[in-house]
Parts: sequence; structure tokens; C-alpha cells
Amino acid sequence: IHYSSVNLDEFGATSLEDDTVGFSLFAASRLYKNLYLEYGYKDLGEYTADYDFTVGSFRLVESHRADFSKNIYTGLVLKGSFAEMFDGIEHNSGLGKVYLHAGLGALLWSAKLEMSGELYDSGTLLSPYSGTGDDNGLSPYFELGMGYQLNTKLILNLIFSTYFDVGKGINLQRHDGSQEEYSGIDIDTASLGLTYSF
Repeated sequence: IHYSSVNLDEFGATSLEDDTVGFSLFAASRLYKNLYLEYGYKDLGEYTADYDFTVGSFRLVESHRADFSKNIYTGLVLKGSFAEMFDGIEHNSGLGKVYLHAGLGALLWSAKLEMSGELYDSGTLLSPYSGTGDDNGLSPYFELGMGYQLNTKLILNLIFSTYFDVGKGINLQRHDGSQEEYSGIDIDTASLGLTYSF
């Protein structure tokens, strides 16, 4: 289970939903000693923002929604206990059961963007407008964390991750036929979960 957050533009915002709770399901294969290949599914959530801008006699009211809930990822993870990495620390000691975790990989994201708005002049509605876009792409990520061995099979993990430029390059198609390219957004997560060793 993880807590995800993004940094949305606060200028003119009347409401922001820039954090959410999601989940991950994953597996890992040992490649060599403490080096693993990890792969899985990650729900990075949905985010919304409403804006109200006034410039002179013009007023713009906009709503934005970004869905990043369907993603798969793979990466290399370096994970090992203090007992494995440092001589003189017993496996059954408190420090010997503590694990360090560092990962680097790629997220294959599937994103959907929606935007709608209304333009007013001196209180008179001039025109509504809207735009949508959805696509897939790759973004890098890294993660750092720690774990604690509960028994011979279970490790409790706390991991912090950042996924870079998720959604970058999506063409937001407007109702008038024009397009705008999405610049992408960084998503930060803090995860708490269990790994089971077969």
C-alpha cells in the first residue's frame, strides 16, 4: 500500500486533489547475491484540480483530471541485510534483521488526461472548451528504503520512490482541433508493505 503525491500548480486553484492512496503487486527474481530483478503492477492514482482565473473582464473556469492508475514496471533492486553486508553483525540480532533497499528502473505508464473549461467576458459566457488525451510511455524511477525481517519468510518494507515525467508527450486534443503536448509530472510515493520469500 502506498501514499502518492504530485506537485500541482496552485495559482488560481479553488480545489486540489494532489495526493491519493494506491497499491502495488510485484515479484522479484534474484540475479546475483543481493541483486534482484523486480517487476509488477502499480496504481499511481488519479489527481484533479479546479481553477478560477480573472484577467481584466475575462474569467476562465477550468477543471483538470489525470488518471495514472494503470502501470507496470521493472527495475534492478539492491537489497541486503546489515548482517549480509557487514562482518561481525549476527543474523539474529536486531540490526542483523534490518535490510537496506535501493532500486532503479522504468515505469510503463498508461495515462488519461481530461480538461474542461468555460470562458466569460464581463459575466457573459463566451464559449466552453475541453480537451482529452491518453497514451502509453516510459518513465524512469528510483527508490530507497529499509526493511525489517519478521521471520524467515516475511520482510516488512518502507520504501520511498519517485517516478519522473509520467505522462510526458501525451497530445491533449482540444475540441477545436488544436493540440497541446503534456509536459509530464513527477509522482512521489511512500510505500509500506510485505515481501514473502519462497
